[in-house]
Amino acid sequence: GTTSGDRARGFSDALVEAGIPRSQIRVIEGQSSYDGAYGAVLRTFRNERLPDAIFGINDIMAMAAMDALR
Repeated sequence: GTTSGDRARGFSDALVEAGIPRSQIRVIEGQSSYDGAYGAVLRTFRNERLPDAIFGINDIMAMAAMDALR
């Protein structure tokens, strides 16, 4: 697997181990880039309740998610 895929799986698995139902975990693709993550977050949460937390595969994606949610 890829490093990004390994990070996402590890984070999801840790959430499940902590008692979060897998059905409440959303994985959205952002091509590991600022623009990709920004667009993905806007599309995903445009008509949905905002998430309690977001995990970015890298710092650039995390910053893009925060900017998009603002």
